Amino acid sequence: MGIRAGKPIFAAVFIILGIVSITLITLAMTRPDSPVKPGMYIEAGSPLPEAAHFLTDEARLNGAEAYFAKAPDVSVPGEYKVNIMIGKKAYPAMITVKDTKPPTGAFISRAIVSGNSLLPEDFITDASDATAITFAFETKVDFTAPGVQPLFVSMTDAAGNKTTLNGLLTVFEGVHKIYAELGYPLPLDTGTFLKNPEDAAAAVFATDISAIDFMSSGNFELVLWINDVSVPVYLDVTDTLPPVAEPKNQEIYLGQTLWPWDFVQNVNDFSNVDYYLTEMPDWSILGEQPVTALLKDASGNESRFTAMLNIIEDTHPPVIVGAETKYALTGAAVAYRKGVSAWDANDGEVDVDVDTGAVNILEEGTYPVYYSAADAAGNIAAQETSVVVTSVDPEEVYMMADEALSKIITAEMSQYDMGRAIYTWVRQNVNYDATGEKQDVIKGAYNGLKLRHGDCYTFFALMKVMLDRVGIPNHSLERVGGQTRHYWSLINTGDGWMHCDSCPYREYFDGYQFTETKALQYTAERGRNYYEYDRESLVGILEVNQ
Repeated sequence: MGIRAGKPIFAAVFIILGIVSITLITLAMTRPDSPVKPGMYIEAGSPLPEAAHFLTDEARLNGAEAYFAKAPDVSVPGEYKVNIMIGKKAYPAMITVKDTKPPTGAFISRAIVSGNSLLPEDFITDASDATAITFAFETKVDFTAPGVQPLFVSMTDAAGNKTTLNGLLTVFEGVHKIYAELGYPLPLDTGTFLKNPEDAAAAVFATDISAIDFMSSGNFELVLWINDVSVPVYLDVTDTLPPVAEPKNQEIYLGQTLWPWDFVQNVNDFSNVDYYLTEMPDWSILGEQPVTALLKDASGNESRFTAMLNIIEDTHPPVIVGAETKYALTGAAVAYRKGVSAWDANDGEVDVDVDTGAVNILEEGTYPVYYSAADAAGNIAAQETSVVVTSVDPEEVYMMADEALSKIITAEMSQYDMGRAIYTWVRQNVNYDATGEKQDVIKGAYNGLKLRHGDCYTFFALMKVMLDRVGIPNHSLERVGGQTRHYWSLINTGDGWMHCDSCPYREYFDGYQFTETKALQYTAERGRNYYEYDRESLVGILEVNQ
């Protein structure tokens, strides 16, 4: 009787053990007074079950609603304590995550050139498991022996579940990787990589080797097809050559500094180059000292070049530009600094001082103006010019000049053509007489524009104003010696400085842009020092075309 009575008990046990093997299993032991089951099993990779699955049948019938106080991460096998909330009361439970399924995947047979090597996972595709997979060769592999080898690769997950797959490895005799220098293209064919002539003849490049950029360093995979088998080979483009350059000696003023690249020239490299100095020069010492520039390319290749640095004392003054004769209406303000600047070879742009103490703006006349500029070394440049105070408003003269220019000047004209048009207009629109203003360019131009008559000074003054308005460089000249005074200009329309005189002549003479030789010839023929002027005053300023 005892044996018979025990059979149902053992049967119930076996039924419970069988239920454990399904994906979601509720633990058998439950506290009689708890509405929540103490725990459950889930398979690794399964989603977190809803909290309602923890409710007992009685709790469900009573309409209990459950939720996790904090949902656990069940992506990794292990035991996770959770609190199941019913209303405001928490009930402890346990989720046990087990991994009982082995990894899945497919084997890919591979082919290589001898000397190359592959990892076990390189033979497997679509590998999948709920936990991390470890790959291993189950058979000995020889990546150097030409021929076909059977291969077994195992996949083992974190729980020890294991799957073994098999396939083939084909090894072709040859060189699996070749090297090329950056910037130097290397001829490639299948025989470059395959030693066996039959293999080389049967192989073709699946990769477009004509598109290989030998100007970019890197390890490039190329693919060969041999009897419908894909074989990877590699081209490693490397930069092993240092930058090429020449040293460049430098001479600077005391107080100046230079950059590292200032000490080299004709730099050549196939990648970007960074510049350094191996040791900083002493910029405070006069004289020569060696300086070594270090050049490093993008691959880390280095080269050094030593040049000489000569530091000299600054004895050259700044250069003042734009200090020219200005014209002002009596009683009006004068913009003495407008268009005037000074530049020093060492300090760059420096301040300009203006001394206008001799100017009486309330009285007509020509007054001296003194410009000066000093650099950091104490070198001083000085230049004297003048301001012409006149009763004629310069702005009125400029307006009349611009009106005349608007009828003869076009945007397409060269400076030569603009100068010729101005010369022709003055000759055709101003009549000569022996009287006129000879001290005031503005008044002289006014006479030419308003009264349309005057002497040589009127022709010169009007030409100067109109040339200035269109931006043609010009320089005023006055006759030296002779019985009478005469005025004309030097102009530069792009081909050098030449004479220009719009005053009418007794005989035909083209006074637009003639050379120094022509001026001397005419003076010899006409006499009276006609085109004699102070040539020494132009030394260092301009040179007249001979």
